Amino acid sequence: MADFTISPGIVTNEIDQSIRSTTVSTGSVAGVIGEFNWGPAMIPTLVKDELDLVDQFGEPTQNNHIEWFNGKNYLDYASDLNVVRVVDPDTAMNATFASNNPVYSPNEEYYTEKLIAEEGGLRDSSVSSNPSNPAFGMGQSYGGWVALYPGERGNSLRVEMCFATERAHTMGLRDAANTVNYVNEVDFSQNTALGITGNR
Repeated sequence: MADFTISPGIVTNEIDQSIRSTTVSTGSVAGVIGEFNWGPAMIPTLVKDELDLVDQFGEPTQNNHIEWFNGKNYLDYASDLNVVRVVDPDTAMNATFASNNPVYSPNEEYYTEKLIAEEGGLRDSSVSSNPSNPAFGMGQSYGGWVALYPGERGNSLRVEMCFATERAHTMGLRDAANTVNYVNEVDFSQNTALGITGNR
C-alpha cells in the first residue's frame, strides 16, 4: 500500500478492500429462482454456501447459468440464499420403478403427503389414485420406489436388493393378482419411450 504526502499535514493512505475473505452476515436472506437440474421443486430451499448449492441443485448449465451464478456470487459475500427450482408440472417427471407410468412429485413434502399411511405417509390408501392425485408406496401403480425429485438425474438411480432365504423374510413386489415378482435390481426410468426426459 502506498502512503504519500500531498501537502504538509495531509497524508493519503490507500487501503485495498476489493478482496473480502470472510462471509458477511447481512441479516437478511436473498432469493433466486431458476430452472435447475435437480433438487426440490416449487418450494424455497435455504442454502448456506456454493457447495450446498451444487449438492442440492446441481452445477450450472446452458439453461440456468445466469440464475446459478447470481446465487453463487451472492454466496461469495453472504450466506442464507433461498433457492426455488421451477419446473413445468405437465412435463417434469420423476423416475419410477414402473417405467411406463410417469409421475410428478416436486419435493419431499409432496411425496410424504401422497405416501400411503401404512408406509409412514399421510395418504389414506383406500382413496383411489390418479395422475393428478397419485399414491406412492409398495403395491401402488408407480411401484415401490420413486425418485425424490423430477429430472433426468433420477434416471441414474438404481436399487439393489438382497433377499432372505426364508419366505417370511423376503421382500416382494406384489401385483393386483397378489403374485410376487422377486427382483434384485431395479433401474429407474422417466418413461423415455414417451419422450419425457427433460426437467422442465
